[in-house]
Amino acid sequence: MFTRSPALVVGRGEVGARRLRSLVYLAVLGFVLCMGIAIVAYPGGNLWDHSRRGYDFWLNFWCDLLRHPAYNGAPNPVAPRFAQFGMASLALGIAAYFALAPRMFGSVGWLSRGVTAAGILGGIGLLLVTVVSSRAHPTLHGVAVLTAGPMGLGAVLGTVVGLARSGDRHRVCVWLGALMLAVASFTLVQFTRQFACSAPSSEWLPRSQKVATLLALGWMCVVSAAAVRASGPNG
Repeated sequence: MFTRSPALVVGRGEVGARRLRSLVYLAVLGFVLCMGIAIVAYPGGNLWDHSRRGYDFWLNFWCDLLRHPAYNGAPNPVAPRFAQFGMASLALGIAAYFALAPRMFGSVGWLSRGVTAAGILGGIGLLLVTVVSSRAHPTLHGVAVLTAGPMGLGAVLGTVVGLARSGDRHRVCVWLGALMLAVASFTLVQFTRQFACSAPSSEWLPRSQKVATLLALGWMCVVSAAAVRASGPNG
């Protein structure tokens, strides 16, 4: 009976990891490019200053790009389309990332499966957040965020735990993920206070959202590269 050699199994694992890494990189690039175009095209205004011209990176939310018309009342036909493409690209990248990252966990099968499942559900939730406008359907938009957010954070937490248990060689990936998890958790808590408890809107919320996003993009790229190395013959 034919038996696969260990080298063949490792080789196929490395090829699969490389494909997932490429998908993560392309998704991150697609998100950055599409959101960049949407930011340039956004007419202006934010929650605290409706008359402000253009998109303020630290005071506008990502979902503000989906508003039509914009906060300042001007037509916003271009930004929503590119913002939706960017979010869809990131959602695909998130699903690929949480299928790739557990390859670094070792033999913790249940944790790997849980992280992948939660990550895919989080990616689907992000698509729902993109589709449901915060202006036309604010309640549904908030529910979508509060559904997708915990799923994504659960996948991040599982990944950080899995990486921490896999050894000291992934220490940078662990600390970067833990930092991102802390900022993202703060953001979700602030959003929950604002949405569910009618707390006053805070300018810290869009700022922490952007910091969490930048940390997430960097973490995804760093861990994806490490996962490919771990899938190699010397991993």
